Amino acid sequence: EKVAENRGCQLSQVEKAEGLSVRVVSSLEKKHKVREEMLARYSKKGYPSEFPVTTKCIVLFQKIHGADVLLFGMYVYEYGDGCPGPNRRRVYISYLDSVRYLEPSSYRTITYQSVITEYLRFVKMRGFHTAHIWSCPPTKGDEYIFHCHPNHQLTPNDDL
Repeated sequence: EKVAENRGCQLSQVEKAEGLSVRVVSSLEKKHKVREEMLARYSKKGYPSEFPVTTKCIVLFQKIHGADVLLFGMYVYEYGDGCPGPNRRRVYISYLDSVRYLEPSSYRTITYQSVITEYLRFVKMRGFHTAHIWSCPPTKGDEYIFHCHPNHQLTPNDDL
């Protein structure tokens, strides 16, 4: 509606991003072992040697020409209510990655931001109180989730 209003046209004339689906493709219960250096530093303060965690891979697909195309992915770590402090009820978004195939491409940023926003809203409803986002872009040739990216896709760097 906002796009139509800004363009001065009817809603039916605005392109839409259709055929989108968000899926949790991996959800594993694990024990996160604390590194020896951290344990040596904080064990006297009651710091545990491991933390129970649920790791998830959440992805976005779009049906393009009849095929589900993977466009966006993020890995999250959820430390629930049964986890000791300081990680109790915290989530960490540790990896984000995408490829530039969303149609129409003008909705790419807002679509990916919406996936992250809705995930954060969802975990807040489940009782998590803090979220940490690690958002360092990979260096050229280094890949986080996708094995490769289209040549025309820029990788953020100090020159941009």
